[in-house]
Amino acid sequence: MSNPAQIGFNIQATLFFAPEDIQRVFEALKPVYERTIAEPECLSFQVYQLLDDPGQILLVEDWETPLDCYMAERLKVDYMQEFFAIIEPLFIRTQEVKVFNRLRQFHEIKL
Repeated sequence: MSNPAQIGFNIQATLFFAPEDIQRVFEALKPVYERTIAEPECLSFQVYQLLDDPGQILLVEDWETPLDCYMAERLKVDYMQEFFAIIEPLFIRTQEVKVFNRLRQFHEIKL
């Protein structure tokens, strides 16, 4: 049985920094956040900080676009390249990325 083409997905990236670098990370993240949420295919973008480890940041994005388009285009945009040029030297551990397919029968957003 084949699955229909999946368009919506959620991507979660956990980033690991020294706590003293967090302010610099947030300054670099602010324009990325603003430009990302302005993208028509971006449904939401949240940023979380782990309570007992302030150097651990979780980025959660929901997209209404095919994953292959996202992967081919997203990391190539200038603001993402600038962001990673700033934050990658600050990583104290390799980032962890997970991608989830949206299950349409369980998808509702309340604001």
